[in-house]
Amino acid sequence: MESVSEISKFLEKFYVEDVCSKYRLLYSCDFFKFLFEHPKHKKEYSLGLFLQEKMIGYIMAREHVLVLRDISYPAVSINFLCIDRDFRNKNFAPLMIKEITRIANLNNIFRAIFTAEKVPQVPQDHLSVDEL
Repeated sequence: MESVSEISKFLEKFYVEDVCSKYRLLYSCDFFKFLFEHPKHKKEYSLGLFLQEKMIGYIMAREHVLVLRDISYPAVSINFLCIDRDFRNKNFAPLMIKEITRIANLNNIFRAIFTAEKVPQVPQDHLSVDEL
């Protein structure tokens, strides 16, 4: 797995920023240590994408149980999807989402929660809460 400082520095440089690149969300090494040391954290849900030993992408997922109308559903939450600016628009984000999806499916999880600035271009099942 990538080092905590490597992930923190990568996200500091490339994660969510405003249009003018003046404001950016920053996460400390201590924050990631807290996430990774959580008893329910699974290492396989922390994925770095590398090109010639340089990190160019990162994504993380975490297992949860959704409870809707007294029915429990296993799910993963997707977070920290980030691609180096020089590699955006090269379809690495859908590749990383597909890999997290594959890993979740191997763990018998077929639902995910995420926030997005843009709608990802990967197949998705849309199910409203009313349909459950």
